[in-house]
Amino acid sequence: MTTGNRAGTGAVGTVPPTEIERALSAAVGAGSADAVVELLARTRLYVLVARLHADIPGWTAPLPTIRDEATRRTCVPVLTQGMLPPWHPEWVFREVGLGELARTWPYDVRRLAVNHGTPYAAMADARPGRLKAWRKAAERLGGPEQGVLLTDSGGPLHGPLAHGLALGAHLAVTNGLIWNRLGAAYEDYAADRARLRRPWG
Repeated sequence: MTTGNRAGTGAVGTVPPTEIERALSAAVGAGSADAVVELLARTRLYVLVARLHADIPGWTAPLPTIRDEATRRTCVPVLTQGMLPPWHPEWVFREVGLGELARTWPYDVRRLAVNHGTPYAAMADARPGRLKAWRKAAERLGGPEQGVLLTDSGGPLHGPLAHGLALGAHLAVTNGLIWNRLGAAYEDYAADRARLRRPWG
């Protein structure tokens, strides 16, 4: 898998793309399921959706599922912002919060796979009792953090390109985007479409 800056995420000793993935790795390394849930409750999570489905008015695609070969369990896969792949014309991402996941969770799936197949992966227990804890954490923390500067460690940090991207950093912070990510920057497919439609009709 590649991140939005096309930096590989499969090599040993790789650097997490953003602080989100660093914190997630630390929580998983500490073995604290509660710390993982707390972090996920204040993080933007993304679900892959076929653009064809996302363009159907008034319809929300069901949560996708995958089979984790290591545990042989069915999981719902989500990505954190730093792990979003480069733009593709046929696939888009829908932003979901942990509270929304808990409310719309498929009855027969017991695991949430965050950044599945990467060094920054986490598995969260999704049995009914844990879903209740997800909802409580989301309510208590109020959703994803706002007004945070997100930096891609693999993106430009110095030089003229970084200086040019920094001119728009205030917009990135306002919209919750990574300021130094090259290529398409997106928040949520439906929100992005609405944002473009408002000023230009």
